[in-house]
Amino acid sequence: MSRPRVLFAAALLVSGLLASSLAEAGLPSFPAPPGADVVDVSSGMNLNGANVSIRRFETDDTVEEVTDYYKRRWSRGPDGELGYREALTDVWYVLSHLDGEHLLALQIQPASDGGSWGYLSVSDLPEQILGEGGKKGRAPAFPSMAGSVVLDDQGSKDPGKKGRVLALSNDFSPTGNATFYRDHYRALGWKSDMDVASEAGHALTYSTRGKTVRIVIQGTEEGGSVVVANEVEVAR
Repeated sequence: MSRPRVLFAAALLVSGLLASSLAEAGLPSFPAPPGADVVDVSSGMNLNGANVSIRRFETDDTVEEVTDYYKRRWSRGPDGELGYREALTDVWYVLSHLDGEHLLALQIQPASDGGSWGYLSVSDLPEQILGEGGKKGRAPAFPSMAGSVVLDDQGSKDPGKKGRVLALSNDFSPTGNATFYRDHYRALGWKSDMDVASEAGHALTYSTRGKTVRIVIQGTEEGGSVVVANEVEVAR
């Protein structure tokens, strides 16, 4: 692959090391797309008692080719039902599959050169299925990285505007989260009003046509992040 690599970890995964780390964490095998370049984001981590493994991949294959690969693998569940669930946001396509008491999730989008890139996550928290949001402890109805969990979600209404403050946590680094939100809002055409990085984390602000979102990202002792987002929409 000729495009520049955007790496969230220092070294490429060797498939044998990955299999070992998943086995140590008690997580099922989750093969990467054939021929993909894979980077370990968090391997064998434990968050609030849950084992989690997250990898980032890049491939020359298209989104359709990658998703077809996993749909074939996950075509049927244990009782003969459809073995996967699909969710679509403005930027991400998400495909998830329950393997026993574990959730396997593919989060993918097209790359600029015609290939694709995204994340593979394995978690022993089957209730955290992407695409279902709005309830504490579940994936939020807000753009977020794979495996994100809602800590708090509060809405407000004032004359002429409405707001929302949402807090979530995930296993990605503050830098990884900041890159995710930059990619997300740039792809939507939102204007970047602030982008500040410090030892404490990242602060981002984006706006478009009466809408503003302010995002503060801080790291956790376990190596993950807490993200606090404040959305404001002015009535038009």
